[in-house]
Amino acid sequence: MIQRPVLWVLLLAMLLIPLGILYQMLIGLEKSVKNLQPDIVLITIDTWRGDGMSGYGQSSISTPNLDSFAKHGIQFVRAYAPIPTTGPSHTTLLTGL
Repeated sequence: MIQRPVLWVLLLAMLLIPLGILYQMLIGLEKSVKNLQPDIVLITIDTWRGDGMSGYGQSSISTPNLDSFAKHGIQFVRAYAPIPTTGPSHTTLLTGL
């Protein structure tokens, strides 16, 4: 017959081992979710029309750094401002309201 202290140790091990495995699985899941978050860089320029950049078809103005950045990311062709002034427009853009 199994001694009472040995039985308690076995019972405790049977409870703690699955909890440890579950904990390790949750930590791995948390790390993989963090890797799924996109990297977002928002560039806003006050009072500069989009067609004043070489990436949008202007050949007389050179903007090589912005063009390179857009080439490796996403460049929007159409953007609409909810308000024609900078402060409220940025507020709307950044809050979604």
